[in-house]
Amino acid sequence: MPLLAKLQRYSRRQFVVALICIVSCLGIIGQIQVLPVLAVLFLPVFIFFRWVSRQQQHHGATDREIEQIFQIFLGGALVFWVLALLSQLLMFLILVSISASNNWNSVENEGQKHSANGRPELVTGLKLGTAIFNLSIDKPVGYFTIVFATYFIVKAFVEEYLKYWIVQGSCCYEISKGSCWKRQICRYCSTNSESKPAFSVLKQRQQRHGALQGMMCHPSRLLFYRRPHANHAFVVFLAVMAGALGFSFMENTLVALFASTFHDQIKIAILRSLSNAPLHCICGGITGVRMAERLLAHRHGSSEFSGANAAKKDLGRWCTKIRVIFPAVLVHTIYVTQLFVLMTLVPEQVKAANWIVYHVVVPSVLISIVLVSSFIQLRRKLHMMENKMNETHYMHVAVDLESGELLGAVNGDFDEDMNIFRNENDVTDSEAESSGPNSSRKVSVTTKIEKNHGINSAGSERGGNVQPELEKSSTLSRSFFSHCNQKRLYLEVQEAKMHFESLNKSADMAYSIADGDKSVQGVDSNGILTGRWKTGLFGFTESIVPNGIMSCCCPGLVVAQMVTRLGLMPFYHVLIIFCALYVVALTAVMTRIDFFNFLFWLCAMISVLCMTRLRWRIRTLFSLPGSHAEDFAFSLFCGCCSIAQMATHVESYQPGMFAFAPRSTLPGYSAC
Repeated sequence: MPLLAKLQRYSRRQFVVALICIVSCLGIIGQIQVLPVLAVLFLPVFIFFRWVSRQQQHHGATDREIEQIFQIFLGGALVFWVLALLSQLLMFLILVSISASNNWNSVENEGQKHSANGRPELVTGLKLGTAIFNLSIDKPVGYFTIVFATYFIVKAFVEEYLKYWIVQGSCCYEISKGSCWKRQICRYCSTNSESKPAFSVLKQRQQRHGALQGMMCHPSRLLFYRRPHANHAFVVFLAVMAGALGFSFMENTLVALFASTFHDQIKIAILRSLSNAPLHCICGGITGVRMAERLLAHRHGSSEFSGANAAKKDLGRWCTKIRVIFPAVLVHTIYVTQLFVLMTLVPEQVKAANWIVYHVVVPSVLISIVLVSSFIQLRRKLHMMENKMNETHYMHVAVDLESGELLGAVNGDFDEDMNIFRNENDVTDSEAESSGPNSSRKVSVTTKIEKNHGINSAGSERGGNVQPELEKSSTLSRSFFSHCNQKRLYLEVQEAKMHFESLNKSADMAYSIADGDKSVQGVDSNGILTGRWKTGLFGFTESIVPNGIMSCCCPGLVVAQMVTRLGLMPFYHVLIIFCALYVVALTAVMTRIDFFNFLFWLCAMISVLCMTRLRWRIRTLFSLPGSHAEDFAFSLFCGCCSIAQMATHVESYQPGMFAFAPRSTLPGYSAC
């Protein structure tokens, strides 16, 4: 019986009684203070599965898939965390032995600092970095290599790869009768286990993959050996996030419970629930989106590159794995590296003198920048994936022309390789249809109706049997189309044709606006002046509010409004880049460390070059006078004036009114 069905057998009163029993047991052993800590740590898990339940109703995921997502969450909490811990410790010992082979006394002394009053303390990522930094050894180039390798390889790469690995199907974590680990140790178990007589080819195929009904031991069933539906890629995305959340939950629980006092436990639980859990969910979501895009590419590709076998082969390549997890590894590395730099490179005297700044303000700003920027990128990629899921979602509709009856339908974007987990009733029904009296109907029509995109093709067959696609149609599809008639189908086809013709007409009318009016002085189709600048370099004095004030006080906001107005970059991406530059500048001013000073000047030169590039791009789009030398000089010596001049020319603001949101994007410039 599925796990969800088992849980639904119990009432809320029984769950409350079980909770009271758990609380009583904790009180008896004197650990009642653990309950609020666990409640705080469980809050992200509750929010995630609450969101999953809503997405199930919206995307039509089955209860079996939701159960598989929950089991992957358990696998992330029980299997993923242990493997990550062992791999991190092993690689850390190897790196330390390479760089500090003659300084083991220093390593042992540093390790003894992480035990207070005989109580062992769990060494987290920041404490591990601090221990490396405080080693009493020579610090050549290899020292900085070990710091970078520890945080990039050990912390980021291992964890993100395991998120990919646990959903790809390389581990089995459910122990059931005839499960995969038994087959691997004792191969004769699969032959001696109880089985039903007269297995069909389909069931034998399912048994080879450990995916019989009621057995969910292999996660690859979720990716390849499930009966896919239109939103199957979204379920894969949720599964990767579930595995990442399971690992984060177990890690946060152990770190919080290893604290010495209840005050430290609840503080660590709150902080890690607000920072560590979102980080792992976002990184897992990025990996899940990229994995789902790979599956969609194989589902909608040509016959050579489509199907479950091609998808398994592609996702099994190391180059594919690196490409899928690299963005998540990058986000994770930036997150831990900036906190490591803050905690280790800032002197203790400076942190003690400005405790609120270095323990509250600066970490919160750094964490917020990484989480918000990565979340915006994840949301954008998720919307793109959802649009791609609906692009080629069409159906095969079969009609009997003699009686006008709709015989059934089947999704047309899934092939035979990916459709092996059919309903058992489907096999019986299709066999009955092929042997019944209605199996030799004379006329049938198959029509492909593409969702939101009109007609793909239409064809008819006279003579012969019902097409093989009807044998794959599900019971739900037949029951739905049995209530339709031929007239309704004809109206839908005509409406889809009209919609398809309107899309073609609008596509034929598309043209580039900025190309036609560059050679003459005047205005283009958007009303932007061409051939000359609208104002001079100091023309912002004519519009102090808001152009003059905003260009001097908030140049990043003005630049974001400009590039959004022209469609060159998204608004929030530019804001995030400028916020990162400001954080680097503030850090350099407050710490006065040579490394941050160098980083500040490097970012300043890069920003000048970017402003030069933007000014040249605007001059090119509107045929404005000037040269590369002028662009660089204005951006270097009078950047605010140059930004104000460009903002006035592209009309990115409304005179006399402060507005932080960008104006509507003008068409025709992004492709120039």
